[in-house]
Amino acid sequence: MPSIHPFSCYFVEPAWAPEVVTPSYDAFSPEERAAFIRDNPGNYLSVIRSLDEFTGPDKISLDELLKLNTANLKALLASGKFAYCERPCLYLYRLISGEHEQTGLVCEIPVDEYEGGQSIKVHEQTRQDKEDQLLAYLDRVGASSSPVCCTYRHQAELDYLMQSFKENNSPLLDFKTRDRVRHTVWRIGQAETIERFVSLFAAVPVGYLTDGHHRAAAALRYARQQREKFPGNYSGAEAFNSLLVAFFPDDQLKILPYNRCVKDLNGLTPSDFLQSLEEHFQVKKLDKGPATQCLPDRPRRFTCLLRDQWYDLRLRPEVDIPDDPVQSLDVSLLHNLVLEPLLGIKEARTDHRISYISGISGQKGMESACRQGFEAAFACFGTSVEELIAVAEAGQVMPPKSTWFEPKARSGLFLRFRN
Repeated sequence: MPSIHPFSCYFVEPAWAPEVVTPSYDAFSPEERAAFIRDNPGNYLSVIRSLDEFTGPDKISLDELLKLNTANLKALLASGKFAYCERPCLYLYRLISGEHEQTGLVCEIPVDEYEGGQSIKVHEQTRQDKEDQLLAYLDRVGASSSPVCCTYRHQAELDYLMQSFKENNSPLLDFKTRDRVRHTVWRIGQAETIERFVSLFAAVPVGYLTDGHHRAAAALRYARQQREKFPGNYSGAEAFNSLLVAFFPDDQLKILPYNRCVKDLNGLTPSDFLQSLEEHFQVKKLDKGPATQCLPDRPRRFTCLLRDQWYDLRLRPEVDIPDDPVQSLDVSLLHNLVLEPLLGIKEARTDHRISYISGISGQKGMESACRQGFEAAFACFGTSVEELIAVAEAGQVMPPKSTWFEPKARSGLFLRFRN
């Protein structure tokens, strides 16, 4: 397991947390993010704006974007909504969404321990262009506030220590964001308690990156870039040599599916497409009422929304399931049995005919996509944590958009300068 350590940071003032802490970044479209920032200029989303929020006559360059983000960060700090905590501390971060609850430890790890998959294993392939933009952000804006999230196989002693600390200490923050997720943060500043957490985490064999692959990759590149400026003249304790991480135990994570929608049927009529599905699936038309649940309720079951009609797709018993941690995933079966052979989508990462709908959007999100012009949408059952770990252990990567973790750690709680 990576060697965790406490860190100094700017921390959002409790009175300002509901205004400053961001909603879930990925739950917004670029247009929705831009509108949210116009209505909520004091939210930390104004510091992490992206190029896709600026279109048409409002289009700007990357250089202009970085200047804007830097100015917004300076304004946020000048407003007094963050206070600096010089004492290095660890933090417990609990998220509650509906009946789901998870608590993780927020700390720093040496960024080098992300490299090579020895201490932190990955399951996702990164894109060069996204890494490049995040690297430019770190270089110009020089700050980060979004913890990379990891999981680990839960340990009874760690569970007990976290629970005991929460029960015996008052939280630093306890508030709800606009999406009704409750966020509670405890600061761990006592040396003996910090040492206890460090010791227990040192006994955990390995961590698994769940969210933030691009941020982690960009942070490693930024550290290397900074070291090249001062060859042999750095200690390893510099901020750029560390990565902000939230570790959540595996038995507390909730993974929702990432559903797919396509713009056309690759020249097939709806009738021909449904007939083609029969080779591998038992296809059943669903009679949808006001409260009908049309999403899969178990693995190996899929559903399809074709224009305005839902269909249940049950994998036929004779279909061979590959003995491979990636190829046996439901998202892989959907791609290999439907998206590629029937719809001609070979590269799901880059094909402009396919798009993705977050699991948090659910059935309504799929129906909205089809109303907006997509020809069909497909739902899978969510990937499990065990499947994610199996892929990471095998040193493989999942298909793009295989997991949606909910609830997500947010930006605007902890603020660190990287240089």
